[in-house]
Amino acid sequence: MSLSRIIIIFFIAQTTIFAQFTKTFDRVNLREILLDNEGLLIVPSTSGIFAVNEEGLELWSKKIVDEFKNQTIPAETEQMVIDEDGNFVLRSQYYENGINKFGVSLLDKAGDIKWSKLIQLDFDPQQFSKIYRTNAFYFENEYYFIGEYFIDEMDRKILSLVKIDNNGNLLLNKEFYHNNPNRTFTIHQLYDGNFGIVAIKEGNVSESEVYFLNKEFELMSALRFDLDIYDMHYDEQSEQIIILAEGVTQRSAHIISLTKTFNIRWSQFLNTQTFGPNSNFMEITNFGITIRTIDEAFNSDVFTLVSYSGEYIGSWRLPRKFFFIDFPMSSNNSNIVHFAFASSLETNQLASFVAYHDPEFNNFGCYAPTTCVELKEFNLNITPIPNPLIPVILNVNVENSGYITRDAEIVGSQDFCPDNFTPIAVPLFSSDDTLCVGEMVPLYNLQNVNAESVQWKVPGASTELSTLNDPIFTFENPGTYSITQTVEYAGCFSDYTLDIVVVAPNPVDIQTDIIKCDEDPIALDISQSYTADYLWLVDSSIASVLEVSSEGVFSVEISDRHCTQQFDINVENFNYDLIAVDLPLDSSICAQRPIELKPEIDLQATFAWSDGAEQLQRNISESGLYTLTTSLDGCSTSSSIQVLAEDCSTQLYLPNAFSPNLDGINDDFYPLGDNFEVLSFQVFDRWGALVHDDPMQEWDGRFRGALLNPGVFSYTLKINNNLLDEVEFYKGQVMLVK
Repeated sequence: MSLSRIIIIFFIAQTTIFAQFTKTFDRVNLREILLDNEGLLIVPSTSGIFAVNEEGLELWSKKIVDEFKNQTIPAETEQMVIDEDGNFVLRSQYYENGINKFGVSLLDKAGDIKWSKLIQLDFDPQQFSKIYRTNAFYFENEYYFIGEYFIDEMDRKILSLVKIDNNGNLLLNKEFYHNNPNRTFTIHQLYDGNFGIVAIKEGNVSESEVYFLNKEFELMSALRFDLDIYDMHYDEQSEQIIILAEGVTQRSAHIISLTKTFNIRWSQFLNTQTFGPNSNFMEITNFGITIRTIDEAFNSDVFTLVSYSGEYIGSWRLPRKFFFIDFPMSSNNSNIVHFAFASSLETNQLASFVAYHDPEFNNFGCYAPTTCVELKEFNLNITPIPNPLIPVILNVNVENSGYITRDAEIVGSQDFCPDNFTPIAVPLFSSDDTLCVGEMVPLYNLQNVNAESVQWKVPGASTELSTLNDPIFTFENPGTYSITQTVEYAGCFSDYTLDIVVVAPNPVDIQTDIIKCDEDPIALDISQSYTADYLWLVDSSIASVLEVSSEGVFSVEISDRHCTQQFDINVENFNYDLIAVDLPLDSSICAQRPIELKPEIDLQATFAWSDGAEQLQRNISESGLYTLTTSLDGCSTSSSIQVLAEDCSTQLYLPNAFSPNLDGINDDFYPLGDNFEVLSFQVFDRWGALVHDDPMQEWDGRFRGALLNPGVFSYTLKINNNLLDEVEFYKGQVMLVK
């Protein structure tokens, strides 16, 4: 993990010339920091490494480069080593064309490479997996590289030792595999070049095996512990092996002291239930054994100092706001150095920093409150076991890497004073005198980050009681309110009360839904009757009127003296489909057959016919221009139809008398006229007898060839009106005369 900017805090123990300062450094990588007993610190960066002295001054900045490829090589400090002369080892990874190697480089205290090697564990490129973990150790001008590797062909993990002299020459290599493949190894340097290899069984099982090997990688003893072992150190002054572990039922930190012959001297565990499992770290100094545990319940790291006789010295607490990374910790004879993660009271921003100080937090610039951790003895089962390590022969090749160092860009830094990293927890705070209803109450200058407990009492607020350091609450009603903070610090309680006034915002009169009828721009006017500030979020303009040419949502903030309200003004183009009417095309019609108009519009729309008709749907039988205008939401449209009406009657003529005397005048009876076709023509005498039935023939007054007597006759007529294409019926009487 890397951060673009990181806070680094260095504190020098009282055994040296005390200096305290804080600085921010750019491009720091959250990896292990190497330090020697003279106060030289090698800090990893995103581009390489840089060194600072115990006064916090940057000495140099370097990057490792493949000279032949002119390519920067990522260098890792994790599990590497620095010797008594300030020479230090960095690790790198090589994987190219299916060949897997790991690189180790020895650099002097000036950051120049003394030698750099690539180590290949087997000449078969398919065997050595890219997944490997290497630990570097130093003893009597020899460098030990002990790692856990996965050999694909063997389908198992291999434990390998590669020993190189001070000039980079290969002295020894040995490899083993475990008879149980479900083991994960960690390697720890002990005394006289001896090592402790911890094999943890995978799965939720509290059991570890420890194999003690001499500097030639020969087994001295193999023991099984009913604990999960995480770290192991050797203290030269007290000549004891210190082991950090976790128990089966009690998951807090367990500390075991062994003699050089692996007998138990004492065993203690931290009696607390608040520490998270798998989160314990250990370093040793001349002061004693420092155990760092994560206390998730109190959002902090707890540092517990235990003497080499197993006696409790003290515990201190530092804030921690990030629990997903195990920040590394290192030490020299007098000091410990570790990353931490906390918030700044001034900016309320999280910052990662490195603390370099003595284990008792003497003169620690940022106040570290003491806390109580009880040590309790526990019984430990240690069982001798047969040697589980099976030798395996691998071809090991060591070659020059061609890596060099080049000066890198100086890591930027500046002085930083953590005056808002409160050394003492007090309840003082400040806020605005007057706030708006619904506004989150701002809390300034909080000095409660180191409090053992915090309680806020805010009657009438959205959250009336809170135990957060920086709570969030609002007031939903106008009035005067009291805010009281109570802080517990060093077993004491104190409180402070501040009164604030909460006001309601001035009423705002604006139209938030606007319909735009055409393409012309419209003006959104939000002017208020009182003094107000306006901010249109679309263009940051501050006028009360905004001209818009398109539809959309236009957000605006209207602020009075204490309150800011945001409104969204929705401008939409009018949907003319709601009122659009498609009247028929201009039409010529028969007056006897009116044209039927059935327009449909939105139920909320209004309409108006040009001739004043009051019904939307209507029939038209007269000639003229008819226009329908429809309106909705202030927008209108119209549609027209031109109608030409004609008389489509047949002009039928039937005489009421005729004289079949062959004088050439009215000699027969038959319908006369245009635009029709006779379909049926019948004549009946006065008794109803049918005397004529021929639609195609006139009636000449005869029946069966004989001329009938004068009189009144009835007729029925069925014709087809060819203009209307309709059948018409007629009936009447006609007089037959001589």
